Amino acid sequence: MAHELRPALEPEMWEDFAKANYSLEQFEPQLASDFDSPSAQHFAAALLLHGQPFGFSREDLLRLASVALDEEQLAILAPDTADESRELARWLHDLAARIGALLPPANGG
Repeated sequence: MAHELRPALEPEMWEDFAKANYSLEQFEPQLASDFDSPSAQHFAAALLLHGQPFGFSREDLLRLASVALDEEQLAILAPDTADESRELARWLHDLAARIGALLPPANGG
């Protein structure tokens, strides 16, 4: 990953969002004030995807991590395709990090 990816919302913000019964209205000022910035877009994406059938879940992250681990093991067991397996594992870890940044903390939110 080129840069450290921060969570879209702080844990306290996820708690506020949950308490408001997933109402976006309380966050409208934050979303409208600087919507052209990448951090505001990241924030909006997390809120809009949360709880949607087309969004992401912790289960998705677990499955991505499992497949990445399989690829890392394959890199050890099959030297002829090790480079491809390691590259795929790196890509899967990066994808998991990007998705994880859109999710509430694992302990709730």
